[in-house]
Amino acid sequence: MRLGLVVGSTLAVARNRILLRVQGAYGLFTVYEMALWVAVLLWAYSVGGAGFAGVVAIAQYVPAAVLAPVGGMVADRLPRDVALRFGYLAQGAAMGLLALVLTTGSRVGVVATAAVSCVFIGWTRPPHYAAAAELSRTPGQVAAANSLSGTSERAGYFVGPVLAGLGTAWAGTTGIVVLCAVMALIATGLLTGIRLGRPVRAGTLATDRPAAVSLTAELAHRPVVALMLIVIGLGFLTEGCLELLAIAFVSQHLGRGDAAAGLLIGAIGLGGILGAAAAIVLVSWRRLAPSVAGSLLAGGLPLLAFWLLDGLGSAVAVLVVVGAGLAFFAVAGLTLLQRSVADSLMARILAVRESAMLAGMAVGTALAPLLVRWFGSAGGYVVLGAALTVVAVASVPLLVRLDATAVYRPGLVPLLRRVDFLAVLDVQALERLAHGAVELHVADGTDVVRQGEPGGHFYVVEDGELEVSVHGRTDTFRLGPGSGFGEIALLRQVPRTATVRTLTACRLWTIDRELFLATLAGSAGHDVAERVIDAQLRRLSSEPS
Repeated sequence: MRLGLVVGSTLAVARNRILLRVQGAYGLFTVYEMALWVAVLLWAYSVGGAGFAGVVAIAQYVPAAVLAPVGGMVADRLPRDVALRFGYLAQGAAMGLLALVLTTGSRVGVVATAAVSCVFIGWTRPPHYAAAAELSRTPGQVAAANSLSGTSERAGYFVGPVLAGLGTAWAGTTGIVVLCAVMALIATGLLTGIRLGRPVRAGTLATDRPAAVSLTAELAHRPVVALMLIVIGLGFLTEGCLELLAIAFVSQHLGRGDAAAGLLIGAIGLGGILGAAAAIVLVSWRRLAPSVAGSLLAGGLPLLAFWLLDGLGSAVAVLVVVGAGLAFFAVAGLTLLQRSVADSLMARILAVRESAMLAGMAVGTALAPLLVRWFGSAGGYVVLGAALTVVAVASVPLLVRLDATAVYRPGLVPLLRRVDFLAVLDVQALERLAHGAVELHVADGTDVVRQGEPGGHFYVVEDGELEVSVHGRTDTFRLGPGSGFGEIALLRQVPRTATVRTLTACRLWTIDRELFLATLAGSAGHDVAERVIDAQLRRLSSEPS
């Protein structure tokens, strides 16, 4: 039955022409995003060596990271189709300008315009995912559309670098940048005529209530969490090194050109596709310490083989394994954090994780030229792999300690997926809800919520039966296992619109208002929830009074 639902939803997406146009534009975006990044790195390496390439990478990376929230604010104030068209058009214009500047030979001008292009590129994903959710007609279609977008991203991480390498070899950096600009303009054209709404804002969260435990106190009391964040940063430091090391290795060790460098960088993306797909198994694993340490080893240990490698094929094979290990580590480390941290601190801990990731990537980009200078390109890989292997082995005790405190509820995630608007959330979001949920046993004949009262929780039914009544009518409709209720009061900030009473003894899971809203805010689930609420309100208003 589940397979039939997946197939049916996927076919429905394939028949949704407007949604396919949005997905097609995004598919082009994921390719030229990586193609531009790698093409600029190849140009920088050719004119100034590994050191200059590191500077150029940081010059692109930092402004894009700092200004990404600005793009989110802009997208939040525009209709989604306008935000998307603006993003793609601005990228095309910036890359066209970059192509012109490349012909002048101005290094400063190239770096500046490349940085501007990366800033606009960083403004694309949020409005895309929101648009895909709005255009989907059912939760299943949203899930299928998100899956298609995710697959496009991973494929772009492979195709983009390969395209950059081949295109630079055949047409030069200017040629590949022009191609990227054309792809951005085609993406803009695919969205012509599409009209979408403005973002639906989630309810405002209370900000004047002090948290139960401060972030500083939590990290001081549980240094194992702080150490885990450092380990995550070191994992992403490795990713930040790999691209520049690949360019140097192809040039210095293999004596080959840009096409080979693009293929080597693309191998990391290909491995990432495999690792991210394999990470779905984490949902059913109780202990995550072995998977975190093992995937970190898989990201570092194979790099030791670069002392012995003398061919492009073997180097590609090694980096596919490395990319898979690092992608699996990213998901496993995030899941372990989510299971181990109190919900009152979750948002701040994940924000620190984001900072650790960005810092790791930036430091890795700056470190790569030094590794090449001190140890050579092959030696740089080996030193990096040895360091990551040591980190993986040394982190095992702290991972085991963190794993011992993790909250694991394997049966709750599938139960949450049975709720329409929760089914479209990713695994990490569902794990977060499961982690923060509280079990509640209610006797028969008990009012769980009463019409007119303020709402503080969302409820999911695991066992038992309940009836929903409006204005005293007791035959409105009933709820059973897999049903959820209470979202209207939370998302619309209104009193409870109905009374829900147990008809049998029930086992429920309750999710706090702030956790519920914070998890849904900005997600595809929020848009689906709004459509579900509209249908429920129509159903309730149609009942005779």
